[in-house]
Amino acid sequence: MKKKLVSLCTILVFFTLGSCSKNEEAFQSEEALSKTLKSSVQSGTNTLAAGKIVVGYVPSWKNVQSVIDNSNLNILTHLNIAFFSPNSSGQMMVNGNPTFSDASNTEINYLVSQGHQHGIKVLASFSGGKIPTGSGNLVTLLQSPNRSALVNNIVSFLSFYNLDGIDVDIEGQTLVTVRDAGSYTLFIQELQAALQPLGKLVTCATLPYTSGMIPADSFPYFNYIHIMSYDNNWGQPGNHSSYSDALVHIKKFLDLNCPASKLTLGVPFYGYQGNVGTDSKAFKEIVALDTLAAYQDTYLGIKYNGIPSIKAKTRYAEQHIAGVMIWDLEKDAVGKFSLLKAIGEELAP
Repeated sequence: MKKKLVSLCTILVFFTLGSCSKNEEAFQSEEALSKTLKSSVQSGTNTLAAGKIVVGYVPSWKNVQSVIDNSNLNILTHLNIAFFSPNSSGQMMVNGNPTFSDASNTEINYLVSQGHQHGIKVLASFSGGKIPTGSGNLVTLLQSPNRSALVNNIVSFLSFYNLDGIDVDIEGQTLVTVRDAGSYTLFIQELQAALQPLGKLVTCATLPYTSGMIPADSFPYFNYIHIMSYDNNWGQPGNHSSYSDALVHIKKFLDLNCPASKLTLGVPFYGYQGNVGTDSKAFKEIVALDTLAAYQDTYLGIKYNGIPSIKAKTRYAEQHIAGVMIWDLEKDAVGKFSLLKAIGEELAP
């Protein structure tokens, strides 16, 4: 798409998103961050503007086929089906079925088939924020010699379903434990060594604050790092995914020498009514209450990202990093109020 003057774009973005004082602070942050980012962005190989990527998560506990059928796949470059976990022996499959996932073989095969027909890379998202009861203890499985066996099982799992890579989403206390023990980076390093020769990807999702972040020494082994720039201010009222927070989160990774060409900005297709973390509302549910809510960030006490905010974040990601990540596609509205559609409009060549 045609580039606008930086000053005009900045005024437009912050007129929509915040107060005058916050606008000035965000403008200063954006101007400083832009200087850091411009030198490290590299073009990708997909068909979006400047080779940008759009990663959409598909929750396996929803109707996977319905999510795919209701999403404009022409806008997406990557689909991550969430989640898959190993059993206590580190196996990802038993008797030809995934060990711990809500997705059936039929759903996995449908997603892979539809994704590949549209030129999309399809990845399995590993672990997730909530560890399934009875699944393997990752603290133990990521230690040697269990780690190598788990990596081999993941490789076999990806090959069995014709998946294009693994998206590692280890969070919470499990991440802290394996990170501090040094086993997280060793796990990612072994994954990359096993999957790169096969042409498969290793990506991750990570929180943007120090206590929940992946270790910086793991950055080199990822193709992409998805910043979960949402659910901020947990347990408190207010906007859980602001534009200004997104700038801070991106800068945090850059300050740790993560290449901008590896980073995607995670955007939420949902909001909260009340404190962050309670009473979540899908964007499609919000729009169903009033279509005008699609163009706002607050409606009846629900805090979320409407179309203007999603477009502003996408525009920034287009200019400065690899692209955007979506959590999650099932929550999107359909038709002209679709947030995925809004992303596509900003990234159209």
